[in-house]
Amino acid sequence: MDAWATSAAGPDEILTGGTRPVFTDLGLHTGTILDQPGALAATASLRRTDQGPAQRIDRMHWTPDLALALLGIDALAPGWAVKQTPVGKQITCTLPAPNLLNV
Repeated sequence: MDAWATSAAGPDEILTGGTRPVFTDLGLHTGTILDQPGALAATASLRRTDQGPAQRIDRMHWTPDLALALLGIDALAPGWAVKQTPVGKQITCTLPAPNLLNV
């Protein structure tokens, strides 16, 4: 049997497509309208080499009017977190530190 893959983009296209979309994809809006291409970064934490490159699979949708209030999105790899500080954003790793002594 030959293996094959198909995109499950149908529901996303129904919600965000057409001449008057019901919702706006916030990552796409941020990456294109707000010119912040990092918002389109891959979000898949599990990746199989037989399924192609890592892709943005996590999506958030708002109504188009509310999307106009969006200032930006930070797409981070699993195990990383963003914290707003008085001087800017602080990105930290939330994964446990490796124990290099017990190899």
